[in-house]
Amino acid sequence: ATTNEDISCTLNAEEKLYIATHTSTSLRVYQYNPETGKMLLVGPTITAAGTNPYISELVWFEGKLWACTDEDGAGKVYSIRPPSSTFVGDTSWVTEYNPGTNDLYSMAAFRGLLYVGNSAGDVFVRSSLGVFTVSDDLASGARTGLYVYNDALFAAANVSSVLTYRTF
Repeated sequence: ATTNEDISCTLNAEEKLYIATHTSTSLRVYQYNPETGKMLLVGPTITAAGTNPYISELVWFEGKLWACTDEDGAGKVYSIRPPSSTFVGDTSWVTEYNPGTNDLYSMAAFRGLLYVGNSAGDVFVRSSLGVFTVSDDLASGARTGLYVYNDALFAAANVSSVLTYRTF
């Protein structure tokens, strides 16, 4: 049987291309290796909540592939060590952060820390101990986008056609 999968985002990291896909109930990440021409499934399929869940962002951080999700108001952050020439790859995704409310729309690695933006206008930062805390409340009720540019991290949100942004 063939299943149609939509592509939600991609990432070029560690000389591989990572492609996040989704169906109505499941999330997958594939790794394309241009040297071998092969496409591999990274870890198992993630069974997600909601009516149309998707992986909103992929980031390479601390030697792992990280994914944040939109799951109808209950997004999560997952991580996995994907396969390499010297490592078979992890057999499961680890749930690194589950706030229980709000979807997670963006993620960025910046100066040794991992930042996550949610659907409520918050920016969370992951400490070196693996704990996520609110770093900034950018704009209440807005999707927060995170972008690294010119050695700065920008967080942006749009509420009622007013753009709010911060730099870190």
